Formats: sequence, structure tokens, C-alpha cells
Amino acid sequence: MKIPVVVVAFVAAVLPVTGVANAATSTGTRGTCGPIPSQSYCAIGTDQFPGGRISVDVDLVKSSPSGDYQVTWEVWDSRGPTGCEQKIWANAPAGSWTCDNIRPGIVSLTTAKHSPDHAHLGLRW
Repeated sequence: MKIPVVVVAFVAAVLPVTGVANAATSTGTRGTCGPIPSQSYCAIGTDQFPGGRISVDVDLVKSSPSGDYQVTWEVWDSRGPTGCEQKIWANAPAGSWTCDNIRPGIVSLTTAKHSPDHAHLGLRW
């Protein structure tokens, strides 16, 4: 199921933070979606992406060691899905990927998760 960019404004418990991510002076946004309120989708976004290459960070933290499930994270811009997406397993370690040729302006990252698991998301450029 595709999630429109508008969802970013309505995701409670996602607290984007913009600032210097490391000594290389990269900029980005990050957020965590947790079990309260119960969320099956997690999204973060920015309206200040300069365009080009963006790095995606995703970490699903399961509340129970049993079972596994697969989700897809997706990068969206103001025109919709960018084609940059990846299927990941909830039990997999945190991962980072890059997406090229992303249009400037509004960009968001969305993923599904099972409740009460946590999702930690980040976008860096």
C-alpha cells in the first residue's frame, strides 16, 4: 500500500530533528515510531532537501524475539514515489542505502511495522 506524502504531517510520535549529523556536516532528519499510539506505518520528512543523492537509514526493533516479517521502505517526493525502495526483514540489523536523482524540496521516508515494534528512520544528505 502506497502512503501519500501528506501522511508525514499526521504521524504522531515521529519527532523529526534537523541539524548536523556528523563532522562531515551532513544535514538530515530522523525520527522514531513506537508502540504508543499503535502505529503500523512510520514516516519522516523534510521540505528542505536540495536534490540529488539522499541516504536512507532504517532500523526495526522488535519487541519480541520470536517471529519475523518483511516490510518495504519507500522514498517519496512532492510528485509521489521516487522508485527508491527496499524490502527488509524486521530481524535484520540496521541498514543504510542511497537513492540518486531525487527531486529537491519535499522528501519523505515511509515504512510499515508491526505494533508494538519500534522503527528508527533517518534521511541524510
